[in-house]
Amino acid sequence: KLMALADNDVSNNYTKLMYHATATWDNDRTKISLDLPFDYLYYFRPSDKAGGHSYFLPSLKIEHKLNLYLQMTASYAQGTAENDLSNYLGSPILRSYRIIRGSYWDMKGTRRNNGSVSLKLTDYEHTLFGNLNLSYSRRNSRWGTSQRLVDDFIIYSYVPREQKSENYTSELWINKGIDALNGKLQLRGMYSKNKSEIE
Repeated sequence: KLMALADNDVSNNYTKLMYHATATWDNDRTKISLDLPFDYLYYFRPSDKAGGHSYFLPSLKIEHKLNLYLQMTASYAQGTAENDLSNYLGSPILRSYRIIRGSYWDMKGTRRNNGSVSLKLTDYEHTLFGNLNLSYSRRNSRWGTSQRLVDDFIIYSYVPREQKSENYTSELWINKGIDALNGKLQLRGMYSKNKSEIE
């Protein structure tokens, strides 16, 4: 099955053309989805940085039922995505009585690398439900944050420089229904590790 979606996002600062194509293969036990999102952003900023740039972040997702009780899901995405438009401020803004926030706009966007694997347990006979999830995410931004003091004010702004971050997460939870309590017991644990710059 092949599905395509086209859309356009327009504001007084930019126009964005979005074309997302998704191919899906599905049978009784396995479902495979390939998403091919293509975005083109043209920004009308009155400077030499005004212009357009394209972003392509393809992703693959596989869902497979191992047996009656276990289901595995794996996903992976790699490519470029636009920067968060909410981070851009047309001019410095006073956020509190001492903090001023400015911004830096980079049309090249952010390089992303995301992957996850999860295992779900569903035992309807004994009302036992569980989930194990492992995920990895890596971002490589072409801009970072900077701060400086001017008189009594602290000015935060975005500056063009490489900034990398990595995140590892593992999560396990198990639910068991208990009729006597008219409820359930849940055991849950999570471990997360983040490597990024702080200032």
